[in-house]
Amino acid sequence: MSYPLATTGSRIVWGEGNKAADVWILLDNPGLREDRSGKPFVCGTRQTLHRTAAEHGYGEQDIYVTFVVRRRPTRRYPKDVERQMCMENFHKELRPDGPRIVFAMGDVALSALMEAEAHVRDMRGRVHTWRDRILIATYHPLAVRRRPNLEKHWQEDWRLLQQLHKP
Repeated sequence: MSYPLATTGSRIVWGEGNKAADVWILLDNPGLREDRSGKPFVCGTRQTLHRTAAEHGYGEQDIYVTFVVRRRPTRRYPKDVERQMCMENFHKELRPDGPRIVFAMGDVALSALMEAEAHVRDMRGRVHTWRDRILIATYHPLAVRRRPNLEKHWQEDWRLLQQLHKP
């Protein structure tokens, strides 16, 4: 089977942080700035994410941030098929002993984990279980930047993370 994103997508952008961390953050895919630089999280998403993580006591050694799709799409592609294929790589990265908590940011990341359409607005603010791990859902950092009314919920979800895991 051929996967169009492998031939039409841009370069692969891996995650950042500590793969041995108890907390993994999952986002949708790299943006244009990440793609151009080949480095993860150089855009406003990264600024919002790392600012908030630091406010809640999390440094780069405390979290690992990665993507559902690790190539920036440059053309239309069969999203469900590609995301499922890319999530196989995510599952292979998981260690038997961790991470203990997966923090899904945005509907794409949450749906990829749930293997069905899922919405942050319906699942945020509560603790869920995913493959014997704790799952927390929150809004995508870019959505929080663009819609300041989501900041309150974003902060609540980070406080929930802190209750479950002390950095």
